[in-house]
Amino acid sequence: MKIKNYLGFTDGRKKPGKTRIEDTLDKSYSYNGKSLELDDNSIILKRKEFIIRVIQLGYTPEIMKNVITYNKRTGEPNKPKTEYRMSSEDSSWIITKTEHDFALYLIGNNLTTDKQVRLYIQKEDEKLAQEEQARLEEEKRLQEEIERQEQEEKQFDEWLWSEAINYKDEGKIKLMNEIFLYIIGNEASVNSYKLLVMIDNFDNPKCKEEIISWLHNDNIASIKTFEHITGLKLPRTNNKRLEYLNSITSEDFKGQIEFKPRKKPQTKKQEEFYKGMHTKEGLKYTKCLAEPIIKHGIEMFIKKEESTYNLSSAECGMILSSGFTKKECLDNLDDVIEKRGIDNVKKIIAEVVEKYGLSPRYEQDIA
Repeated sequence: MKIKNYLGFTDGRKKPGKTRIEDTLDKSYSYNGKSLELDDNSIILKRKEFIIRVIQLGYTPEIMKNVITYNKRTGEPNKPKTEYRMSSEDSSWIITKTEHDFALYLIGNNLTTDKQVRLYIQKEDEKLAQEEQARLEEEKRLQEEIERQEQEEKQFDEWLWSEAINYKDEGKIKLMNEIFLYIIGNEASVNSYKLLVMIDNFDNPKCKEEIISWLHNDNIASIKTFEHITGLKLPRTNNKRLEYLNSITSEDFKGQIEFKPRKKPQTKKQEEFYKGMHTKEGLKYTKCLAEPIIKHGIEMFIKKEESTYNLSSAECGMILSSGFTKKECLDNLDDVIEKRGIDNVKKIIAEVVEKYGLSPRYEQDIA
């Protein structure tokens, strides 16, 4: 009988012991088929199949201690050893300790006949089929849950973006812009308006979860915005802040408070300029604080954005050159002027102004 598993013998055992036992029982040898009452003179069986066969023939496991064997070359006796055997009244087979233990297990669990073994295998196969079915159903359930969560996430993101684009509370937008301009030198983007939407919908679990992820220690402008919109003072550490935000509802909000920026020492003069940001609706000007520069007869401003310096036209907010340092940025402007010509660069600036309008910085001057 061909046996795929181990009839429960290795169940509950841990690796590497389990693997070692299974490897031992899976080793194949050539046996005398006639001695096993089989048709073939020689038959290849795995050790586990051999043990099942000899048990069915009435063999039982036994241990022989202090067995003396002799050296084939010298004829001298070897050191006494313990032998494991499957024995009947008139014959025996020498086996390994693992095979001996397997035989004891089979006898102890009434797996001594062909019918008993086949019935066990049938039940085991049914059990494995049920477990596989349960695994597939759980896998399907988990996949459906992932897809549901992804769909919910997509719908939430679409809703949040739509609300941010169409946000109408000018007072809160003005307050947010004041905070962002003071802390990071730029007015808030439309993407930042998402925070205002989520604050307005703070009791929505998804909004609260997203706010918590936003208000980490590196996002100082958003933390300040939350505090001034709600009137609440947030703890300074991430863990305490998370704990606090989870403990409150919108009913705990105290109301909007004015932002009063502290005066910051500045080594370079900073003025208000407007960056040109391309959106679906066209060019949009956003206020920023930057250092004014006049070069080649062009009014410009230079500002560091993350790790890059950008030099932009003051008239239309268009970036004219960039660099990892201020010097590199200015040198790159010289390269642009040399390649395109100063008249051509000024013409491009004039065309952008003609198409999108003059920066609000100059409209204020005209007024």
